[in-house]
Amino acid sequence: MFDTVAVPLWLLILILLFAAVTFASHFLFPSVRWFFRRRMERAVEQLNKRLDRPIQPFKLMRRQDNVIRLIYDPQVMEAVAEYARAEGVPRSVAFAKAKSYAREIVPGFSTAAYFGFAIWVARKLSRA
Repeated sequence: MFDTVAVPLWLLILILLFAAVTFASHFLFPSVRWFFRRRMERAVEQLNKRLDRPIQPFKLMRRQDNVIRLIYDPQVMEAVAEYARAEGVPRSVAFAKAKSYAREIVPGFSTAAYFGFAIWVARKLSRA
C-alpha cells in the first residue's frame, strides 16, 4: 500500500499539463474575464456620461445572454403557452421550439467586435 510507484516522465508531464489547463479554465480564466469585464463596464459607464446617445447595455452582452433574455421575455412565454395549448403539445416541447427559434434570431457574431472593426475600417477609409 505504501510502495513507491514509478511513473514515466512523459506521463507525469502530461498529467501536470492537464491539471494546469483544468486549473486555468476553472479558476483563472473566469476571474480574469470578470476583472476585464468589470473594467470595461466602468469605462462604458464613464463614456456614457459624456455621450449624447449612450451605449445600450444589450449591445455589449454575449450571444447566449441575449438568447436567454429573449426566451424568458414575458411576451415570448405567453406565445409559447398559447402555442402549446393550440397545438396540444407539452409546454417543454413548445419551449424547446422557441429556444431554437431564438438561437436563429439572435446574431452569432459579437456586436462589439463587429462595430469595432467597422469603426476601424471607417477611420482608415476617411484618412485615405
